[in-house]
Amino acid sequence: MEWTDQQKPPSPVMRESKVVSYIELGRFGEARESLDLWEQTAGRIDAVKRIRVRLAREERALSEMRDALAEMRAVSSGDPQAWIYAIIQEYLAEQPNAAAEAMDDFLLRFGGSLDNLIIVARPLAEIKAWELFEIVSLRVDDLGLKELEFERIKTEAAMARGEFELARELVNRIKANSESGLIADNERWFGLVSKLVEFIVTKEEARSSELLEMLQRISFTLPVMRGVATTLEDNGFVDVAYQVVDLAQHLSLIHISEPTRPRLI
Repeated sequence: MEWTDQQKPPSPVMRESKVVSYIELGRFGEARESLDLWEQTAGRIDAVKRIRVRLAREERALSEMRDALAEMRAVSSGDPQAWIYAIIQEYLAEQPNAAAEAMDDFLLRFGGSLDNLIIVARPLAEIKAWELFEIVSLRVDDLGLKELEFERIKTEAAMARGEFELARELVNRIKANSESGLIADNERWFGLVSKLVEFIVTKEEARSSELLEMLQRISFTLPVMRGVATTLEDNGFVDVAYQVVDLAQHLSLIHISEPTRPRLI
């Protein structure tokens, strides 16, 4: 951890990076010492409270974790993020009942706003908490809310679950029901997802050519290229995934020096 100690005084980013590194290495005692020192100098700021929750979860100190989560909610009663953090941490702690209870609390307080449902849906999809994600999706349907951003999240979630027929239906439904202006504003996303889903569903070589042509024609970012390659590889299209890697290299988005081509993750 010497590199984090070279900055005097260390910035909050450097402090957080140091504590998180200790946690990820399983050096919980050192993580707690660094966190205590940070709190002594900065006070009980949000970052300190948030990392205390994670440290307690990693140590399986669930009572301590929940006390810290309760403190976060008490001082941020109008902020949905504190409730969302509780849902995520309970789920990651493999406490499904507690996570469901935290979800109920969230929906009771914030579930009438589409914006709040969107901001809880994204992290749930990221950690693959699909049962909780479906609860949010059903709430959106029950409220009769229609928003392109949430439809995008549902489509991406279907892809992450390997449900490409459903993803195809969702994309077509979005195209049919959304205003043309919204489609235009999200043209790159629609184009890429449509071509990726069509190829995986149909397995037609012509569809893969269309996908690769689009990736070559439009400057997508490295995370997007990585996501496409990983999705292809995970679904058995390894040769096409390698072509995406090669294309990314050609476009100078990434550089791979190893003799073999690794997964883009």
